[in-house]
Amino acid sequence: MTTATFTGHAAERGYLGNVADAAAALLRALFDVRPAVSQRSSVRDRASVFALASRFERLSPSQAAELRAIAGRD
Repeated sequence: MTTATFTGHAAERGYLGNVADAAAALLRALFDVRPAVSQRSSVRDRASVFALASRFERLSPSQAAELRAIAGRD
Protein backbone atom coordinates (compact mmCIF):
# COMPACT_ATOMS: atom_id res chain seq x y z
CA MET A 1 0.00 0.00 0.00
CA THR A 2 1.32 3.43 -0.95
CA THR A 3 0.74 6.76 0.68
CA ALA A 4 0.94 10.11 -1.02
CA THR A 5 1.24 13.38 0.82
CA PHE A 6 0.93 16.85 -0.63
CA THR A 7 2.54 19.75 1.12
CA GLY A 8 1.79 22.65 -1.18
CA HIS A 9 2.15 26.30 -0.41
CA ALA A 10 -1.61 26.85 -0.72
CA ALA A 11 -2.27 24.96 2.49
CA GLU A 12 0.25 27.07 4.37
CA ARG A 13 -0.87 30.49 3.11
CA GLY A 14 -4.54 30.23 3.98
CA TYR A 15 -7.55 31.90 2.44
CA LEU A 16 -5.94 35.24 1.58
CA GLY A 17 -3.05 33.47 -0.08
CA ASN A 18 -5.49 31.52 -2.24
CA VAL A 19 -7.33 34.71 -3.18
CA ALA A 20 -4.04 36.39 -4.09
CA ASP A 21 -3.02 33.41 -6.23
CA ALA A 22 -6.39 33.45 -8.02
CA ALA A 23 -6.18 37.21 -8.64
CA ALA A 24 -2.65 36.91 -10.00
CA ALA A 25 -3.71 34.07 -12.31
CA LEU A 26 -6.66 36.13 -13.54
CA LEU A 27 -4.46 39.13 -14.30
CA ARG A 28 -1.93 36.95 -16.12
CA ALA A 29 -4.75 35.47 -18.23
CA LEU A 30 -6.32 38.85 -19.00
CA PHE A 31 -3.10 40.55 -20.01
CA ASP A 32 -1.44 37.65 -21.78
CA VAL A 33 0.46 39.24 -24.63
CA ARG A 34 2.05 37.01 -27.20
CA PRO A 35 4.85 38.22 -29.43
CA ALA A 36 3.75 39.24 -32.90
CA VAL A 37 4.89 37.12 -35.82
CA SER A 38 6.62 39.07 -38.51
CA GLN A 39 4.97 39.23 -41.92
CA ARG A 40 8.05 37.79 -43.61
CA SER A 41 8.12 34.64 -41.47
CA SER A 42 4.37 34.20 -41.93
CA VAL A 43 4.71 34.28 -45.73
CA ARG A 44 7.66 31.91 -45.57
CA ASP A 45 5.73 29.50 -43.33
CA ARG A 46 2.74 29.52 -45.67
CA ALA A 47 4.96 28.86 -48.65
CA SER A 48 6.53 25.89 -46.89
CA VAL A 49 3.08 24.47 -46.05
CA PHE A 50 2.02 24.85 -49.70
CA ALA A 51 5.23 23.06 -50.77
CA LEU A 52 4.49 20.27 -48.31
CA ALA A 53 0.96 20.00 -49.72
CA SER A 54 2.29 19.60 -53.23
CA ARG A 55 4.49 16.73 -52.05
CA PHE A 56 1.45 14.99 -50.55
CA GLU A 57 -0.73 15.45 -53.66
CA ARG A 58 -0.15 11.97 -55.17
CA LEU A 59 0.06 10.08 -51.91
CA SER A 60 -2.92 11.63 -50.14
CA PRO A 61 -4.95 14.23 -52.05
CA SER A 62 -7.31 14.89 -49.14
CA GLN A 63 -4.42 15.63 -46.81
CA ALA A 64 -2.89 17.93 -49.42
CA ALA A 65 -6.18 19.80 -49.68
CA GLU A 66 -6.33 20.14 -45.91
CA LEU A 67 -2.78 21.49 -45.79
CA ARG A 68 -3.69 24.07 -48.43
CA ALA A 69 -6.75 25.06 -46.41
CA ILE A 70 -4.61 25.49 -43.30
CA ALA A 71 -2.07 27.60 -45.21
CA GLY A 72 -4.86 29.75 -46.62
CA ARG A 73 -6.21 30.75 -43.22
CA ASP A 74 -5.44 34.14 -41.79
